Amino acid sequence: MPGLGPILAHLADQPGLIESLSLPGLVKFIIHASALKNDIILTQPSRHDPEQVPEYLSATITEYLASVADITVEQVAQCWAVLRGIAWDPDEVKSWRVVIAHVLLASRPLYPPTHFCTTAGCLRNINHVPLKKSESRQVALFTLANGAVPAWSVHLYCEGCRTNYHNNYSVRDGERTYHAGIPQYVQAGDHQFIELGVINMWINLMLTAWTSATNCANFYNSTLARRHEQPDDWPFKMELETKQVWDAFTIVSLLEDCHKRNEVLRVPHTGLQKDRFTEAVRARNGRIRTFGFPNVLHTRQRLYPMTLG
Repeated sequence: MPGLGPILAHLADQPGLIESLSLPGLVKFIIHASALKNDIILTQPSRHDPEQVPEYLSATITEYLASVADITVEQVAQCWAVLRGIAWDPDEVKSWRVVIAHVLLASRPLYPPTHFCTTAGCLRNINHVPLKKSESRQVALFTLANGAVPAWSVHLYCEGCRTNYHNNYSVRDGERTYHAGIPQYVQAGDHQFIELGVINMWINLMLTAWTSATNCANFYNSTLARRHEQPDDWPFKMELETKQVWDAFTIVSLLEDCHKRNEVLRVPHTGLQKDRFTEAVRARNGRIRTFGFPNVLHTRQRLYPMTLG
């Protein structure tokens, strides 16, 4: 985090402040004070130079910042004395936003949506016993706003029915069953998770600009990836490949199709990734040929390749 050590040292010099101000409160104070910059200027005396950081805040803004940072109005004045230079500098505030978002993403493991077994007939399901056996693996998380960041994927294992629960799906007896709904982060490879917003961006590029999957990957890697510092022990590159674009496209499209039909997606867990969704795509295309597109004139339709890379 930019200059956190010196900032904390200065805050510690303010009597009683460091004990009351949490790290989230510190971040909120800076972000919200920056957003109120024009309001702060408006409440200053007419002789005040808008380019200069004001020494004092109005009572209304003081009360607001006290509320968002969860501190007293007296402590707002202490915070402003230390943090006003940061809040007044848009580049400083931007760096805080990026670093905070990056830290939160990298430190938030990707867990399954439940801590309980959902297999019918399993004693752990019947008795509602939480799953405690876990395994973590390093992954790359590709986001729209914060680029490619290192993260962790956590699997939970049911020793009763031997089902392994992942963030997107569960695995049992060689079959992968996806959880209902559309996940926020879609697993498009063994160690690659892609934010849904990124995938929808690719779909729109394909439909409106005829952008190839290769160029979707190149565009992300060159424009949005924002190369964060990669840990030395991370075993793979933080870059997307063409095959992950197609797999993400296919998975989201199939999940949307299943969601509309109140079904869940089931595919083989074994075998090659390029063959995993072939039968599901063929079954979906067969239904379209038989029954046609619903509301064909009113909704965006997605066409699926018969041969998946």
